[in-house]
Amino acid sequence: MGQEKVERATALVSQVTMASNILGPVVGTAVYGCFGIDALCETAALTFAMSALLFGGALKQNASSGMTGDSTTCSTCRSDFRESIRYLFQNASLLVVFLLAAILNLALVGLTIGAPVIVAKHLGMQSSFVGIIEVAMGLGGFVGSGLVGIWPHRFSFKGICRYVAMICFGVVPIIVTLLSGPDELAFAALAAGSAWVMAWASIASVGIVSFVQRSAPKELCGKVLALVYMTLSCATPIGQLVYGLAYDRWAPAIVFAGMLAVLTSTTALFNRLKSRLWRMS
Repeated sequence: MGQEKVERATALVSQVTMASNILGPVVGTAVYGCFGIDALCETAALTFAMSALLFGGALKQNASSGMTGDSTTCSTCRSDFRESIRYLFQNASLLVVFLLAAILNLALVGLTIGAPVIVAKHLGMQSSFVGIIEVAMGLGGFVGSGLVGIWPHRFSFKGICRYVAMICFGVVPIIVTLLSGPDELAFAALAAGSAWVMAWASIASVGIVSFVQRSAPKELCGKVLALVYMTLSCATPIGQLVYGLAYDRWAPAIVFAGMLAVLTSTTALFNRLKSRLWRMS
């Protein structure tokens, strides 16, 4: 793939993910409302089974002919993992981006975890309103990745500081309305702020992934990206645990203030490293 198409292709992949994030809450809420929790669990089990079959078929079709046994597969995975780690530690700037992306992902988990807590517990609204917030987040991510697909050069990695700063701006009105606004205004701010945050988070995510693809050598690109996604995936459950404990102990506004502090620090770190990162991008 040509270098000029990296952002566009990454944005397309992100749009597919966000489309599924939009459909999931809509379909889940509809099934739960019409048929109850049993039907929802059966539908989830069926979709998981279909995903496993499709994934297994894709792996079987694309498996290398040289990998004939479990021992060979494991040794190849270990070798690829060590090679990726070695490359990252030899490129300090890329490693820093790698870690900052994990921190950014960990911070944003507070929004996805906090939406049900705020809507159901803090605002006392029905569970269907949680679905509205989740759809708003999915739409925001879909629009953000779509903007990158349309204007890839305008939303390149060089604007990463601006993207994270825009995420911070989306968190501020949520904190303000949770502290002093009526429930309806707080819900509206949460929905609009969630869409805004996820739009810029999607833009930042596409920029980071594209930066890694451009920076890593062609023979290591897939291995390094796999390590990136693994680290981001590991950051998610850690964030869920931290924010789950935080929401049990403190008010949502205080938790969001902590999230804002982490996001602001991430922006400052990206800004401090920008001259070195621009030379790599």
